[in-house]
Amino acid sequence: MNDMAGQRRSRSESAAPVLAPYYRPALSKKAVRRLYWLLFFSCFITGGIIAIFPPSWLSMLLYPIVIQILLVIWLLPETENPPLRLMTWTFFAFFVSVIIWPYYLAIQIPGMPLIEIRRTFVSLSLLALMISFSVSPTFRKEMGKIYTTIPLLGKFFAFYLLTQLLSIVLAPNIGQSFSVLAKNLTSGTGVFLIGMFVLTREGRAEKLVGIFCGLGMFISLLGFAEYRNQQVLWANHIPRFLMIQDPVMQNLLTPVFRNGFYRVTGTFSVSLVYAEFQSLTMPFLLHYFLFGKRPFWRFVCVVADGLAFAAILLTQARVGIAGAIVAHAVYIAIWAIKRRREDTQSLIGTATLFGYPMVVALIGLAVMVVPAVHNRVLGGGTHQASSDARKQQWNEGIPLIAKRPLFGYGPSQAAGVLGYTNPAGVITIDSGILVTLLNYGLVGFISYIGMLVMAIIEGIRIGTNSLSREVAYAAPAAVTLIVWLNARLVLAQEDTYPLMYVFLGLVVALVYRERKNAAPGSVSSVS
Repeated sequence: MNDMAGQRRSRSESAAPVLAPYYRPALSKKAVRRLYWLLFFSCFITGGIIAIFPPSWLSMLLYPIVIQILLVIWLLPETENPPLRLMTWTFFAFFVSVIIWPYYLAIQIPGMPLIEIRRTFVSLSLLALMISFSVSPTFRKEMGKIYTTIPLLGKFFAFYLLTQLLSIVLAPNIGQSFSVLAKNLTSGTGVFLIGMFVLTREGRAEKLVGIFCGLGMFISLLGFAEYRNQQVLWANHIPRFLMIQDPVMQNLLTPVFRNGFYRVTGTFSVSLVYAEFQSLTMPFLLHYFLFGKRPFWRFVCVVADGLAFAAILLTQARVGIAGAIVAHAVYIAIWAIKRRREDTQSLIGTATLFGYPMVVALIGLAVMVVPAVHNRVLGGGTHQASSDARKQQWNEGIPLIAKRPLFGYGPSQAAGVLGYTNPAGVITIDSGILVTLLNYGLVGFISYIGMLVMAIIEGIRIGTNSLSREVAYAAPAAVTLIVWLNARLVLAQEDTYPLMYVFLGLVVALVYRERKNAAPGSVSSVS
C-alpha cells in the first residue's frame, strides 16, 4: 500500500503545473550524467585517434563539424529569397581561378589544410547552394526539374557518386580516401549541381563561354612569354606566404626540357595539361567562327584558334595535338550536317559533308605514314618511352582490376596500388581511364562514362536543332567533353576535372532551357 501511495504521489508531483517564470528540466540527473560520460568517452577517443593514428586520419575528425553545419542549415527557416547571387558570383570566380591561378600557390598554416583560392570560392558557392536548397521550396522544385532533364545522365551521376562512397570501405588508406572524396564532392559533384542551376539563366551560358575563350587566348599569350623566359614567369617571384614547403610542389616550378627545347606549362601542373586545356577551347572558337554574326569577333576566333595550336606545339605534348584534331574533325562534321540540313542548295555544306570521309582518311593516312605526324600524334622517337610506359601500366593494371572488379580500391588509390615508378623513382600513373577503373571498378567506370556519353548525345542533338543562339552552345560544349574524354586515355592529371563538371552542367542547363521554352509556363523559377 505504501508503494502504491508513493507512486501516486510521484505521478501527481510530475503532473503538477509549472508557473510561467519557471521550467521543468528536460533531462533527469541520470540522463545528464550519461551525457557527461558520453562527452568524456568522445574526448578520449578523439585524443586516441590523434595520438595513435597517422596524420592522414586527422581529417576525419572534421566530419562532426561538417555534420553540425549541415544540421544548422537544415534548421534555417523557409524563405523565397535564397542566396542565389552569392552562389552565382562565387561559381564564376571558381571557374576563373581554376584556369588562371596555379593550384600550388596556396596559403599553408602548420597543422591546417591548404587554403586554396579555388577551394575557398567553391566552398562558399556550395554553402549558398545548400542554404538555398534548405530554405526555398521553389528552388528545390526547380533543381529537381533540372536534374531530371536528362534522366539517364542523372541516374549515371547518382550511381557514380554512390560508387565513390562504397569504394571507401575497401580502400587501403581510408584517411586519404576520405580526404579525396571531400575534394571530389566539392570540386566535382558540387560544381556540377551549382553549374546546372546557375547556367539556366539567360545570358550566363554565353558569358561563361566568353570568359573561357578569353582566358584561353590569355593563357596562349602567357605560354609564349614563358617559352621566351624558359621558366614559369612567377617562379622567382612567389610571396613567402604562398610558397608551399613540399618537394612535389617545388618540382612543378622546375623547368622541363625535351631534346633541348623548353616545354611550356602555363598555370597548370604539367605541359600535357596545358596542351589539353588549349584543345578544350577550340570547339567554342570554331562554333563562333562558323555561326557568329560579327566579322570582327569571327576573325578574333580564327586568331585565337591559331594561337592555341601554336601554344600546343610549344608543349611537345601529343595529347594536345590529338585533341586539336578531334575538336576540328568532330565540330566541322557537325557544322556540315547542320548546314546541309538547313540549306540543301548550299555548295559549301554539301562539299564539306560528302568530302569529309576523304579528308578524315587522308588525315589518318598522314598519321600512320608521315613520320613527323606519326610521332607527334601516336608516339615514336623521343615519345616512345612514354608510350611504352603506358602500355606497361595497362599490362600490370588489368590483373589488379580483375581482383576488385566491382568497386575498385577507393578514391586516389590507383597509383599506390599499381606501384609503377618512372626512371626518377616516383610513383606515377598516366591514363585517366586506368585510374577510374582502379579507383572505382567497373561499376564506377560505366557510370562515369555513361553520364559523359549521355551529355554528349543530348548536347549535340539540342545544340544542332535549337533556334536559340545561346542554347546552340550545347553542341561545342558536347564536343569539348569528347576532347576531354579522349585526353583521359593518356592523361591522369586532375587539373581540368572541375572544367569537365562545369561543361557537364552547361549541357544539362541548356537542354533544360530548350525543353522549358518548348513548354512555356510549365516550370516556375526562383527570381
